[in-house]
Amino acid sequence: MPQPTTDIEILNFALTLEHLEATLYRTLQATSLLTDGTEAGYLKAFGDHEASHVVSLTDTIRGLGGTPVAAMSAYNFPRVTTRTELLNLIRDVEDLGAAAYLGQAGFIRDKGLLETALSIHAVEGEHAAVWRFVTMQPAAPRVVEMGLDYDTVLARIMPFLQQGASTSPASPVATSAASAAPAATRAATTAPAATTAPAAPAAVSPPVTATPAASASPNPFIVALPTQPVATGPNGIRYPQYSPRRLRDG
Repeated sequence: MPQPTTDIEILNFALTLEHLEATLYRTLQATSLLTDGTEAGYLKAFGDHEASHVVSLTDTIRGLGGTPVAAMSAYNFPRVTTRTELLNLIRDVEDLGAAAYLGQAGFIRDKGLLETALSIHAVEGEHAAVWRFVTMQPAAPRVVEMGLDYDTVLARIMPFLQQGASTSPASPVATSAASAAPAATRAATTAPAATTAPAAPAAVSPPVTATPAASASPNPFIVALPTQPVATGPNGIRYPQYSPRRLRDG
């Protein structure tokens, strides 16, 4: 799929990820698999952060005159039945989220918007570092973090996006971004989505929506990514809050 070309399209791509993450946190909290108070506290606090990111990005897109992408009605999350499966899944999702933000940073045109995106990226890296520490992995394995490009990130999240009645899963960003773009841009944005058939979902296990089922399925998020170095202290760590911005294009 083509790299998003406007700030609104990039924001909608980020919002697609944040919707997925926020829903995943809520789903995992409902399992009650984490009996350790500190770990359960992280799951709750970080889930709240992701929900705040959704609100911030949604309001920012509207402030730019765009149409925010909506959350999917259901997601095909891997089945988790143990603490280890839960921790590994959320760690790898956060790794992917941090790498996705970094991969899009060079394409953002508005410097104020870039600052907002990087401030969220930093928190995603903090989340990933904590989950790495909890799962006995180095919290900050490298000095310099590496981003992931749009196609790589989309391929990794595609198995978790359920096909909707009116939106092609080939690109969850294309439909929303196109609705906010001028007519000339919209035609170029939407045409590939109508002709490109998604390949990844065909190999996915049956959907798991609100609650985890009995058996585990392969986790497509397994990838070794460096993360932002952060403190891994008690659950009272304070994380920055985000106020929605109303920015101007150009």
